[in-house]
Amino acid sequence: MEIEELKELVDRELRKEHKVEVDVTRAVTCMEMQVVESYALTVGRQRHEAVQKMFMPGMYPEVPVALVYDDVLIKGRVDLLDLKNLMVWEIKPMGMKPEYYRQLSLYVAMLRKLTGLYFWGGFIFYSKEKAYQEYSTALDMTVIDQVVENVKAGKKRIAGAYCELCGLDKKCDKPYRWNNRLDVRVIEEIKLI
Repeated sequence: MEIEELKELVDRELRKEHKVEVDVTRAVTCMEMQVVESYALTVGRQRHEAVQKMFMPGMYPEVPVALVYDDVLIKGRVDLLDLKNLMVWEIKPMGMKPEYYRQLSLYVAMLRKLTGLYFWGGFIFYSKEKAYQEYSTALDMTVIDQVVENVKAGKKRIAGAYCELCGLDKKCDKPYRWNNRLDVRVIEEIKLI
């Protein structure tokens, strides 16, 4: 697959009729999150861009992806896309969070449905001094169904690691937690490998 073909598929999805839309990051964290701009976020963005440049040869940065699934338009931007090897790379600071795993899984599920190709994914974790790639040993392809179910049910506030960055802070009315059954199943799959 070429990048132009993917762009055409995404453009076609963006023009499709749908009832509601959601951003990938918000779909796996909190759809009403109001991020407070801070020094940490600015530095994080700069490191993100530096890591993209480091790993970029043969990859495409910030690739828009969109999919209409059951009347819900899901859209976002893949941090790095390797079309030659069908790999989705998410760039994250050191320290795995469940939100990272769900986000990567959602991008992979979207690309598989959009293209019919067997994409896989991994992370590029970074700190002040270094960055390294880590392939995901398991992905949750049911995440797309859970996202659509949450969006249609009007669940907008999801508790998670990003809550500390949210401007709503004390005004938030006890957000629900993401269903843990998915994470348990994946842990069981990893043990089997």
